[in-house]
Amino acid sequence: MPRHDDLEGYVRKRILEDIWTHEEVSRELKTSYPNDPGLSVRSVKRFCQIHDIHRTARLTEDVVKEAVTVGVAMVGPTYGRKTMCGLLASEGLKVSETRVGQALQTVRPDYHHMRVTKTTQSLNPRPYRAEYFGQKLHIDQNEKLVMFGVTHICAIDGYSGKIVGFEIERSGIKQNSECQRLITVSENAYLCSQPHHEKEELKLFCETCQLLTCIGCILVLHKDHRIADVCNIAEINRDATREALVRSQEMTSMLTRAIDAIDKMAEQVVTSRESATLIITQAFEQLHQTIEERKKTLLSEMEAILLSKRTALTLQKEQLMKMQEEISRYTEMTSHILQTHTDHEMVALGDLLPTELKAIHKKVENVSLTPNQPSDIHVSLRHIDSLMKELSVVGDVMDSLSSPPQSTWSSESVAKAEKVYRVKVESMTSKGERYPYGGLQVKAELRPKSHDGAVNPGRVEDHRDGTYTITFYPDAAAPYVDVTQSKLSVVVMIHIHDNGDIYVAYWSDHSIHVFDQAGQQKRTIGSRGRGDGQFNSPCGLFIKGNVMYVADFGNHRIQKLTTEGHFLQKFGRHGLAEGQFDHPISVIVDQRDRMIVSDSENDRVVILDQAGTWLLIIDGYVNGSEEFEIPHGLALDPEGNLHVADYGSHAIKVFTPEGTYVRSYGDVQNPTEIVIDEEGYSLVNEKSDSCLSIFDPQGNKVRTVENINGLRGIKLDSKDGSLYLVKTFGATILKYSL
Repeated sequence: MPRHDDLEGYVRKRILEDIWTHEEVSRELKTSYPNDPGLSVRSVKRFCQIHDIHRTARLTEDVVKEAVTVGVAMVGPTYGRKTMCGLLASEGLKVSETRVGQALQTVRPDYHHMRVTKTTQSLNPRPYRAEYFGQKLHIDQNEKLVMFGVTHICAIDGYSGKIVGFEIERSGIKQNSECQRLITVSENAYLCSQPHHEKEELKLFCETCQLLTCIGCILVLHKDHRIADVCNIAEINRDATREALVRSQEMTSMLTRAIDAIDKMAEQVVTSRESATLIITQAFEQLHQTIEERKKTLLSEMEAILLSKRTALTLQKEQLMKMQEEISRYTEMTSHILQTHTDHEMVALGDLLPTELKAIHKKVENVSLTPNQPSDIHVSLRHIDSLMKELSVVGDVMDSLSSPPQSTWSSESVAKAEKVYRVKVESMTSKGERYPYGGLQVKAELRPKSHDGAVNPGRVEDHRDGTYTITFYPDAAAPYVDVTQSKLSVVVMIHIHDNGDIYVAYWSDHSIHVFDQAGQQKRTIGSRGRGDGQFNSPCGLFIKGNVMYVADFGNHRIQKLTTEGHFLQKFGRHGLAEGQFDHPISVIVDQRDRMIVSDSENDRVVILDQAGTWLLIIDGYVNGSEEFEIPHGLALDPEGNLHVADYGSHAIKVFTPEGTYVRSYGDVQNPTEIVIDEEGYSLVNEKSDSCLSIFDPQGNKVRTVENINGLRGIKLDSKDGSLYLVKTFGATILKYSL
């Protein structure tokens, strides 16, 4: 927002005195300052939060906790944050659901656990929501009504205090006949009604008649019947109910895991769609490029032929014109001699002129008088019809292809062969069915034991029906055939440990994969979830010593783990206030051991100490008007200054370690990642232009590497100067030695 001297007073007056909403303030400011950025509704809310502009006095955390403690003592474990807000509002305390939820977790964590695991909700499987209520009615727990002997039900709106519903001897809240029967039991239902011992408590249960009875009735009405104590029968029923409840909880967990698996599969389906689209697009782009190159070649050959024809015709024309000129000259001279020479002069000339003219005539007779080059050019497009037919059915999209099985055979059979050896393999789907199309990438190699690992590649023939013939030569002892197909994943960030291990954040697998320098996977850290050490689309990754910092993008938090994968700490939850994040996308640690986080959706960069205490918020203000727009990558230069890749403003912004703005540089399109080497040169990934730009320490662009599609993560290894590039789709990591 623009920082004018009277802005705080203006906003305070509109909010507190004029009772304007944030939307109305934002609209008014945009009208008054049409050329100033940073006047969105979110900016106004943040401005009010920073300057403590609220219509009502904010209750302290101690007051909220005390009020929630009293409320929990009144209603027990069933009230969540919504209904507890209504209860507090009925007492004149207006508190947000977020603060009430935090207080409920702190006051009675055991009750909170019961609500989270749906233990209490299982007693009320069909929640009721009245149109005239702002929240769900949780006072209609049928078991509680029976427990307290309630026969009259009065529903009161917790916000207005008005009576909105009233029932007598029946339940209008749930359409559950059994619960309705229990609720409408009269106050005298558990006292005997037989003459001579009225109002005697029914302490016994007749198993034969399935009725409650008293001691007096046993001698008269239930002689020779099976009688049991009510307490024993009740305990048996309680045990059966508990077992059913435990089983229900187990089934709920099973269903939750199944739903999570379906969600994960749905995400993988989306990823597969993007990957398949990329493969098809790249293949047809290459095909189009190949066709264009062939077209250019044919056109070039045609131009060369035309040039040759024009050159030959020009030479023929020049030769004929030269002969024509020579004949014309002799003809003119001969005509002149015939007209002017006397008889004596003609005798003296003899046969000189006829001889010269005959020689010229003979030369003309020996020259072709027709063009020696045809005018047309023959064009032969061999196989064009069959190629078009092939292109009309090129490619296949199938469900879940698996690699064809590995084929092996004994070394003796190969060693005895005196001619080429052939093996046939088939590709199969994941369901074990034959895949009847060709086009898979087939790798076939001979690896002899006696040649120190020398590899002889086989020749692969694709029959276009899902079968492949691989031809080998008998100079190996232990060959094998391996038909593979790449498995695509989404990777976003990479970091190199001091021991050389490569740590990669897998967005789609919700985990961290660890590889050695040879590219062999060593272990996987984490899984999908919200627990400690679990991730939801991990994005940012940074390692210092033996501590790994992860920006847990989907869980809105930062996690600290050991490089072996043991959980240490976590910071943050979803929100805008201090201590909260909205999709953190990058994290680094500076020389002071401070954590620096790109809080992308909150448009800010946050600095914390190792205990998670917030030290500084950098909101990106530049010259009093500009702010961050979805900040992404972070990097530190040799002087300790912070460089922020600001995705939305298409620039790199530089700040001192204290958060003071220094400068901006780079005309970059949607920068996502940045790394800086020891000399101060920065490498920036431009997502929109699919390129990698290099800037000198002064911010001048010195070079651009184009056509790098899908680039996401960048990392410089300070030990050997290697550059690692991570391509989002295809799980590809490229290593370059600089």
